[in-house]
Amino acid sequence: MVSRILILVIAFAFFSVAMANEMDSGTDLTLKPGGQTKFSLDGKEFTVRFVEVVEDSRCPKGVDCVWAGMARIRLELSVNGGETQEVVLDTLAETDTAEFGDSSIRLKSLDPYPEADAQIDPMAYVATLEIVPRKGI
Repeated sequence: MVSRILILVIAFAFFSVAMANEMDSGTDLTLKPGGQTKFSLDGKEFTVRFVEVVEDSRCPKGVDCVWAGMARIRLELSVNGGETQEVVLDTLAETDTAEFGDSSIRLKSLDPYPEADAQIDPMAYVATLEIVPRKGI
């Protein structure tokens, strides 16, 4: 009886770990500079690495600016362990996406948002990325 319970517990734990890396379409993920994540989507293995913040010219809170500015980040992407693709995404246009296997990736937000007279530590940034399947594929 104890062995059956132990087998069920081990099977449940294994199944839970296997399902943890399977993403739903349209799922968000967050990464810090230098951070990397791997996940499965539609039977493919994806790797996303946040290389760096290329630019952060967003108008700081409490400041009147002529232009809202933008933030740009560099990512490295690969599918099924294949060739690495480098892309730069920005916060300016919600339609700025990069093709990534049968999906696309979009920078939803970059935090923290700049504040007047405050310097942001480059390692303090957190990018929220959205992965969505491309239509018609």
